[in-house]
Amino acid sequence: MAVKHRDIGEDGRPTREDWRRTPGFEHYGDTPEELRERHRLAEKRPAGGGKARGERIPWYYGAALLLFGVPFWPVAAWFLAAGWAVVVNAILDFVRLPWAVPAPSGVYGLVAALIVGGIYSRVELKPPIVERDWRRAALLWVVWALVMLSDVGATYRGLERPSILGVALAVVLTFGPDQAIMRGWRILRGRQPF
Repeated sequence: MAVKHRDIGEDGRPTREDWRRTPGFEHYGDTPEELRERHRLAEKRPAGGGKARGERIPWYYGAALLLFGVPFWPVAAWFLAAGWAVVVNAILDFVRLPWAVPAPSGVYGLVAALIVGGIYSRVELKPPIVERDWRRAALLWVVWALVMLSDVGATYRGLERPSILGVALAVVLTFGPDQAIMRGWRILRGRQPF
């Protein structure tokens, strides 16, 4: 049985006011200015702010990501610092200088690994996404790519026995812990990870 509304037009279709009162159809019949205002307000909504943008991810997924990322980040930084020691020693050998950089060990090695790893992580997590000047953007993307390649390469050289599987391990150690920590932290703060 159809319900007769009081705001039915002469052609039998609901009028604009009737559409506005019907739940779920409030936006039908809006003026272009009202639609623009609604979209402007929706863009200001925080990520994960409702079902329209996606359900919030449960906190325990964020905790699981942090449980993976936090212990493996110092391991990745250690291999990165060890790899840089190998690379610097190869350069010193090539130019026939009698010096050698020792492989990281002890507390000083850990501090050096954390400093080098922290610098690389900062660069990795802040890629130059948007730039107005295309020349500047191209330069920043080239620098970012070179830094990431040097990160993967130095981590690969820092592994005890590099192999084909070592390349995959170097890539996972380079990007995995950083991304897991960042995404896990975002989930725990109630935001979308991407």
